[in-house]
Amino acid sequence: MEDQFDQSKWVTSAQAQKYLGVGRTKMWQLRKDHELKYSVCGRKVYVLRKSLDEYIERNSVDFDFTQKKGGSHE
Repeated sequence: MEDQFDQSKWVTSAQAQKYLGVGRTKMWQLRKDHELKYSVCGRKVYVLRKSLDEYIERNSVDFDFTQKKGGSHE
């Protein structure tokens, strides 16, 4: 009956790892550094889905596609 868990708000640590494309060590580091909001229930770790999206937003790179590569050769 684990499928009845409300995944719209919380995901398991394994699901969060897959979502971010990281391994267990990186996931542990993100939790340790308070980059993600999480909850521990017994031996299970649940991560707030919203905090995964917020982490991605905080670490996104803005590209300026209007500038040409290689300096000022206009």
